[in-house]
Order: sequence, then structure tokens, then C-alpha cells
Amino acid sequence: MVAINDSSDLTPSQPEKMAEARGAVYHSVQDAPDWDVLVQEMTGGSGFDDVILVGTLSPELFEGLAKSIAKGGVMAISPMSP
Repeated sequence: MVAINDSSDLTPSQPEKMAEARGAVYHSVQDAPDWDVLVQEMTGGSGFDDVILVGTLSPELFEGLAKSIAKGGVMAISPMSP
């Protein structure tokens, strides 16, 4: 899963194209979704193997994404600028 904050400098289609080119699933996290439903729908309830966060996320979004990681999964955080 690639999660990109709405306030990033990327155009709307760029994240989807970048994720698709790498065989990843892109999901915009503009609003805090129902994480349990999202994890169930996308992973069958097992959680995401890898989560990449790009941009600045609210504490609520970060917490929700952290809870959606599978056992042994990895979360990478990348700000849009240093």
C-alpha cells in the first residue's frame, strides 16, 4: 500500500502511476477511512505487508495505518521535502 497525503506536491495521477509501475496498491488517505473495513477488503484481514507514507500525515492517519500493518510488515515514512 502506498499512502500519500492530499497536501503533497504530486499531481493526482502521479501517485497511482508510480505505485502501479512498481506493482503496489495506491490508496489516497485524504480522510481517515474505516481501517478495519479497508484492511478486510484489501488484504482479507491479514494486514498490509508494506505501507509507504509520503507527505505529512495527521496523528490519526498515522495510527490507523500503523494498526493496518501485517505481522512482520514494514512502514516507511517519507516527507515530501527535507
